[in-house]
Amino acid sequence: DNALSAYNYLGQAYNEQGETNKAIQAYKEGIKAFSTTYSGDDTLYVALGDLYFQEGNLDDAIDAYENAVRIDPNNEASRYSLGQSYLNSGNLDKAYDHFSEVVRISPKDPAGYYGLGEVARAEGSLNEAVTLFKKSISVNSDFELAYRDLGYAYADLGEFDRANEQLSIMEANDSDYASDLESYITEATPPEILGAYSTSGFPTALGPK
Repeated sequence: DNALSAYNYLGQAYNEQGETNKAIQAYKEGIKAFSTTYSGDDTLYVALGDLYFQEGNLDDAIDAYENAVRIDPNNEASRYSLGQSYLNSGNLDKAYDHFSEVVRISPKDPAGYYGLGEVARAEGSLNEAVTLFKKSISVNSDFELAYRDLGYAYADLGEFDRANEQLSIMEANDSDYASDLESYITEATPPEILGAYSTSGFPTALGPK
């Protein structure tokens, strides 16, 4: 047990120093050394998947998380991470499947509903996304990402008043994600000409057309 933990701590230490490649190697060596003795422990696979995901290496992240899920199918955290990896790689069907499993395993965890909301939004099913993000918030009212993405979905629908309501909630709670939503609303809001001025005699008072 101590030796297995040592590989995990070694990987964490390298990662803290910004030596990602050495951290990855430490986890791989640990997996190789204990693949038989500790075949029921998914710790090193999860840590390896986290590093690959952090580096944007989605194929290897998926492979690591798949191994973790194979070892412990009921670990909602590794299921969620696997779902996020598939979502970011564009495989929405598999992302949906794993987020659904998170909901089944832990229905009181907001992350599963949030992930399903992300999938729905990526598919363009915006009303379904709104419903799922609201469900995530109803499960845990402190889940900040759900407020942000609910605001995104409202902005995508053109419902900017509701998007700004979410922004106000986040600002009141001093959320780190408030600026993300504010920028998104600004970019998504259609431009509006409020007035015109002409020194050449162009009849601006006539209005459109």
